[in-house]
Amino acid sequence: MCYLWELSLSKIWGDRWDKTRMGLREGIVYRHMLQEKQMQLLKE
Repeated sequence: MCYLWELSLSKIWGDRWDKTRMGLREGIVYRHMLQEKQMQLLKE
């Protein structure tokens, strides 16, 4: 659940810098990294 907090934090900073583009890009990259970690955990 803590990743949601980090996601909203990066979204807030993204909105400040470049409205939604920065926040969305960071969120997508972060979510993709999380999914890969979960896949690795499931394989083990």
